[in-house]
Amino acid sequence: MIFRELCYNMLRYGYDFSSKTHMKSRVFTIFMICIILCVMLSCKKRSPVIFCEGVSTDGKGISCGTKFSTGDLTAVILVDERFETENLKIVISRKTSYKNEPVSVLNHTVASDKNSANVPLSLYIEGDYVVEAFGKDDRTLGSGNITIVDTY
Repeated sequence: MIFRELCYNMLRYGYDFSSKTHMKSRVFTIFMICIILCVMLSCKKRSPVIFCEGVSTDGKGISCGTKFSTGDLTAVILVDERFETENLKIVISRKTSYKNEPVSVLNHTVASDKNSANVPLSLYIEGDYVVEAFGKDDRTLGSGNITIVDTY
C-alpha cells in the first residue's frame, strides 16, 4: 500500500522521496543535455566538393545538389586554405557493394594561390559515385558523393 502511494505521489507531484529532489528538474536537465548534444552533432562542416549543373561568372555554382541525370556537370572544389600546387588530382570512383572502384583519374590545372576550382565532369553511367580531390603531396582536400540516374 505504501509503495503504491509513493508511486502515485511521485507521478502526481513529481517528487522522488528517496533523494528529496525534484523529478521535473532532473527530467528538464536531461532533456536540455540531449537537445544540446543533438545540435552539436547535427552541425557539420560543409563538404569541400559540391556538384552543380554549371558555374556563374563569379564562380558560384548553379543548380547544385547530389542527384543528377546522366551527362556533364561541374564539381566545385572550395577549401579553406590555398591549394599550394599547380595540379589537382581528381579521382572518380563508383560505389559497389564492397568497395569503391576507380572509374577515372583527372589532373586539373589550378592557380596555386587560389582556394577554389571548377572541374568539369562527364558521368554517363548511372550509379553512386565518390569524387575525391587531392592536392599537394597527395594530401586529401575533400570528397563528395553523387548519384547519377538515367532519365531516358
